[in-house]
Amino acid sequence: MSRIDLSRNSTTVRSIFAGLQAFSPNLAAELAALAMFRTTRRRPSDFETELRACAEQLRIDSPHGSLAAWRWGQGPLVVLVHGWDGRGTQLGAFVEPLVSAGYQVVAFDAPGHGDSAGSTSSLVRFADAFDAVVDANKPFFQPLSAVIAHSMGGAAVTYALSRARGRDAHGVEPGVGSPRLAFIAPPIDVRDFVTTVSGELGLSARTRGALEQALERRVGQRIEELHATRLAKTMTSPLLVVHDEQDRAVPIECGVQLAEAWPGAVLKKTKGLGHSRILRDPATVAAVVDYVRGVTSG
Repeated sequence: MSRIDLSRNSTTVRSIFAGLQAFSPNLAAELAALAMFRTTRRRPSDFETELRACAEQLRIDSPHGSLAAWRWGQGPLVVLVHGWDGRGTQLGAFVEPLVSAGYQVVAFDAPGHGDSAGSTSSLVRFADAFDAVVDANKPFFQPLSAVIAHSMGGAAVTYALSRARGRDAHGVEPGVGSPRLAFIAPPIDVRDFVTTVSGELGLSARTRGALEQALERRVGQRIEELHATRLAKTMTSPLLVVHDEQDRAVPIECGVQLAEAWPGAVLKKTKGLGHSRILRDPATVAAVVDYVRGVTSG
């Protein structure tokens, strides 16, 4: 989910919603939900463009349209999952060290993002796309080795792994197993986005309740069923959570709570990197790659 951009004409937008919700809270909620699901595309950096040029470019079918994806190297599969309004190659700093360590690395653009189809998305669509990418790239009869996910990507992977899709009695999906997971700045509760948007638009308690219902209709799930700490309790995959203390987009408390709820999870805190620069920080990249490789830092 995304924030609604009120950087321009914010007073006018709030006034419109104030009048609209006075007339019909349900209609105001539907429009707010539509805005929350709409995505914004941003151009890749020069580094990302160069990285894509040396990759095998893929097109992968998903339930929500064609996905753009890129593959580097050979070996056990590591999937990179970006966050809301992001791109797969935003996590490009992890590619070279993983390939050098003998991994096959795949990054993809989620529905409505980057070079993939669509103009809207959701946590569930992210999860569906992740499943499609794994199915298309996982070596035959080999489990998924690891996932590195940023922001919304972490919440989506948690949901994807929790879904009963042919899992055994221990909740493990055949062929996927228990991949090593590294979540960077993960959110935990969709309701946090509802709270933010409701404050930005000046929505009443009644309209906010209608907004939650509108979101549930769109994703086909109750919001509380998507809460990452609730899903975490059943997880068997090892998890490293990396979160910056100055993250203004997703507060570090989210990462702390997820690590506390997830059996055996490890929490690594950083300082001064915020929500996005952390993806390019050499120390963070090295720590995550070591974790994927099973190397224990001293």
